Amino acid sequence: PAHPDFSRVRVGAPEAVVWDRRLFG
Repeated sequence: PAHPDFSRVRVGAPEAVVWDRRLFG
């Protein structure tokens, strides 16, 4: 996905960590 859904990510999904590291390294 080119644009992470922070709305769903905020729920506490593992993607949140993945995106957090991918976007903010």
